[in-house]
Amino acid sequence: MLGDGVQTIDPIRSIVTLATGEVIRYRVLIGSDGVKSIVARTIFGSSFNPKTIGFGLEVEVPREALLNQSNTVEIDFGVAIWGYGWVFPKKDTFTIGVGGIHRFNPDLRERLTAYLELKGLRAENFKVKGQYILLATIGNDQAEQMSF
Repeated sequence: MLGDGVQTIDPIRSIVTLATGEVIRYRVLIGSDGVKSIVARTIFGSSFNPKTIGFGLEVEVPREALLNQSNTVEIDFGVAIWGYGWVFPKKDTFTIGVGGIHRFNPDLRERLTAYLELKGLRAENFKVKGQYILLATIGNDQAEQMSF
């Protein structure tokens, strides 16, 4: 089952059929299957709304570079428009990033650079990774009205 693709989802009968043909019943279905989500397409008709899709940039920072950083997860609102910054402690690194609604943050790389500078780090010393983030399911009427 681990790694098997999803073939279909039947939200009326609460079953998922895997690519292998195996059928799984569920009480709660959590769609953490990424930006091209079959869960979202099945339930909402599309995998994401381009007006509300988020984008995030992050770097992996070796622990040696942040000796005074705590092991507490940090979420910093206000780092991005309709978004946030984060520090996720891991065994050997800290994942530090910023993300927000894509259309409101065309300057996301600059925002990441500024956030890293707050931590005493220089962005050019790290490999930056980016990915789309499904922030929320917002109705089309709400998405049209979103602004900052």
